[in-house]
This record gives sequence, structure tokens and C-alpha cells, in this order.
Amino acid sequence: MPTDYEIPVGRAHTPLVLGLDVGSTASRGMLFDITGHPLRPRIKVPHRFTTAPDGTRSLIPTRSSPN
Repeated sequence: MPTDYEIPVGRAHTPLVLGLDVGSTASRGMLFDITGHPLRPRIKVPHRFTTAPDGTRSLIPTRSSPN
């Protein structure tokens, strides 16, 4: 959902900063321009962790399309 302060890529001031959040149910990515404005679109890709017999959890990267 866009907000009033998000800007399209064509209006961004470089350099850009990439923010990544690998959460427990999804990974999210977002770009910010040098002035701190978030760029559209935001990306969210659902994922699942796998649990080994010893209790460790890992995330196995796969190729998927953003929703």
C-alpha cells in the first residue's frame, strides 16, 4: 500500500540504499533514496524455514515470483 512519502524510481536521488528483512514467514525488500524516501514498489516474498532433528532452523533460498 503506497504512502504519501513513497516516490517512484524516476524521482529518486542517488545513491540508493537497499533494506532487507528476513522474517519468520516472509522476506521483504525496499529501496530508499539518499534523502530517505522509500521507493515503490515494496517487495514481499513468503518463505518457510526447515527444522533439523537437532532443532536448528534454516532457510533454503528458492526462486519465486514476488506477490
